[in-house]
Amino acid sequence: MEKGEIVYVEYDAYVDGKLFDTTHEDVAKENDIHNEDRKYGPLPVIIGAGRLVRGFENALVEANVGEEKEVEFGEEEGYGKRDPKLVETFSIREFRRERIEPQQGMEVSIRNRRGTVIAVTAGRVIVDFNDPLAGKTLKYRFKILEKVEEPERKAQAIIEMYYPSYEGFRISSDGESMNVVLPEICKSDQRWFLVKFAVVGDLRDYAKINRVRLIEEYMSEEKKAEETKTEVETEAESEAMTEKAEVAEQAEQPSEQKVEEIRSEETEEQKEEQLTS
Repeated sequence: MEKGEIVYVEYDAYVDGKLFDTTHEDVAKENDIHNEDRKYGPLPVIIGAGRLVRGFENALVEANVGEEKEVEFGEEEGYGKRDPKLVETFSIREFRRERIEPQQGMEVSIRNRRGTVIAVTAGRVIVDFNDPLAGKTLKYRFKILEKVEEPERKAQAIIEMYYPSYEGFRISSDGESMNVVLPEICKSDQRWFLVKFAVVGDLRDYAKINRVRLIEEYMSEEKKAEETKTEVETEAESEAMTEKAEVAEQAEQPSEQKVEEIRSEETEEQKEEQLTS
């Protein structure tokens, strides 16, 4: 793959033979790492943008669409070496002032830093601020499912990277400029305010769009009701057409009983021909 290309990839990631990350919801459930707040499914990725762990990203550069691959790499291309200086001791009173009752294995935020409690002793809490995967050898099994080509699809993928609640965006492009009509939630969602400039930057850099218009629409209640009614009717018509197609397909297919009757008739005809000859 070329750097700067946008792809969708699926993967399962392991450390010490144990799954720690996956894009497959069923696999996450089977391995007891399922997260109800996460959206599972193929992950949109910009090749070579430096947003993934380096060993995995390097493997994506060497991969082709539809090819199942496996890569294993150490701390140099992973999450780095463990630093003993990042293991620190705190008074338990400091945690209790924050209304935190520390326990071994708990992820905590203390002094604006995130770490993992590795021990709780009399009056003391030991916190490891190293990344939990630091110093580990990692293995990824992955497949690039598709390379995104159309400007509208690239915009959808970029929005999805930053804003998981990406449903409802209406996107149109002439190749040079792009209009993105925002869903209602973006008018008040702080998360969108934080990521929209990054979205615009990636549209310029990786979708090669020179002008991006982020459009907020304000409609009367009557117009909203009218459009909602139209959408419901369109969906109902689509479902009805699908149902009719399925019924027609089933009607064209002979039943098992009919197939047996045809086979029986063919067998009788063959017997008569043999007797005649």
